[in-house]
Amino acid sequence: MQNLTQPANRSYLIAAGGALLALIAFLFLPFAHLQANIGARSSSTSPQQTTSSGSDLQGLVLTAINGGIWINVLLIALILLVIALLIYRSQNPFGIARVNAETQTRWGQYLLIGLGIVGLLFQFLVPSLVTSGINVFVDAFRNSLSSLGGLGSMAAGLLSFDFSASLLLGGWIFIVGMLAVIAGGALPLIPRTAVQPHMQPGQYPPAGYPPQQTSGQYPQYPQYPQGEQYGAPTPQYPQQPEGQYPPQPAPQYPQQPEGQYPPYPQNPQQP
Repeated sequence: MQNLTQPANRSYLIAAGGALLALIAFLFLPFAHLQANIGARSSSTSPQQTTSSGSDLQGLVLTAINGGIWINVLLIALILLVIALLIYRSQNPFGIARVNAETQTRWGQYLLIGLGIVGLLFQFLVPSLVTSGINVFVDAFRNSLSSLGGLGSMAAGLLSFDFSASLLLGGWIFIVGMLAVIAGGALPLIPRTAVQPHMQPGQYPPAGYPPQQTSGQYPQYPQYPQGEQYGAPTPQYPQQPEGQYPPQPAPQYPQQPEGQYPPYPQNPQQP
């Protein structure tokens, strides 16, 4: 379950959801509408009377008419298999030791896109596959009537059949599911560019910005051009030889005449 919650696998979950949606639409929803027009004449000179009838068919019924429609189920199974390999075997999806994991993952993404396109285009062939399957049954029925003899051959000549098929809700939902598969395979291929947020005055950057530095790397600071000075210059003092200090002038005191001392201040007399 942890693999399913990783952000890198979200696009694969979209593709898996599209495949499951297509499978549900194929199995449980009306997938195609079959329209039959049957014409009959009582004699070769009488006008033909046409009877029309239609029926909504699910995917499993369509597979009984033409086995080639099982390709839909096969495509869904392949899509789910590729998604499972990309999610649960991300280090070596297809088990090819001489090819790195990144290249194999890219192959899986291209394969998802290809399977989705094939499934998308195949749905537009389903109506023709249904009508061709019905025509096979009709031809078999006519041949069986002709084999009965004169009356059977006459009945086969007086009957005419016309069939047409079109996609219903299930077929269009299947197409939407294939579009989701294509999007799930194409999203990881879109390059992501880092966009710096535009800060307004008085705002602070969001949490996690700027990105943290990896271990062993130090942030790069702006370099200033050489030859330019910033701020007040540092005063330079003349260097003195080691162990020598500049001579200090001796303090000067006022000279008093010999035998005289300076008068001390007298406190003022109190009244």
